[in-house]
Amino acid sequence: LLDDFRDGKARVRDVFNIEKLAKYYAISNVFMGKHGNRWHNQRFYYDPIEARIEPIGFDFNDDKSGLDPLERMNRGHGIFYGTNWAFDILSRMIFSDPDFFQQYVETVLRISSPDYLKTFFKEIKTDAEAHQRTLDKEFSQSKYKKYYRYNDDFRGHYYKNAKYVRSAISSRQEMKVHLKKRSKDEMAVVLNNRGQHLLDIVGFEAGGQFFPLHDIQ
Repeated sequence: LLDDFRDGKARVRDVFNIEKLAKYYAISNVFMGKHGNRWHNQRFYYDPIEARIEPIGFDFNDDKSGLDPLERMNRGHGIFYGTNWAFDILSRMIFSDPDFFQQYVETVLRISSPDYLKTFFKEIKTDAEAHQRTLDKEFSQSKYKKYYRYNDDFRGHYYKNAKYVRSAISSRQEMKVHLKKRSKDEMAVVLNNRGQHLLDIVGFEAGGQFFPLHDIQ
């Protein structure tokens, strides 16, 4: 299945559980775990019942200096593909699929909402505080305190990162259109998508008249 996908013989939906894959990428973006998206860190499970591949969260974030927000990590490269230091081709192929992209957008907007995060942190409060006490016994406070303390400051990083993700998803940039050549009966144009969203070209308008895509050669 993976070989067929990498060779362009199968779409995302034909190979992966698209809902779980979208959720995996959404979680890795909202909760700053993109390190695991690099191709050599990715792990999968094959569901023999559905005959589809599911992602397994692995190597979520090995950063040694604390939480790493996407705004810093990406440095203008965008939130969708791999990481800023390794734009892996597998993630690019996945996000180029319209069905997956729509599922991803719906999922990431849901889990990045302040209400969702507030409910999530409330639900994990008891377990998180128990793990915190375990870490307190093992690690030096002076060395590790700012990295793992489960407090308002810690949660605030996630709210801030989620806000950045929502902003990136909601942003829109105009398409650039360059005239390549023109004659009496025809013209050729080059389209440049300046944003990260997939665009569906349906036609163009000129002189107050709309020309559908199926009429364009």
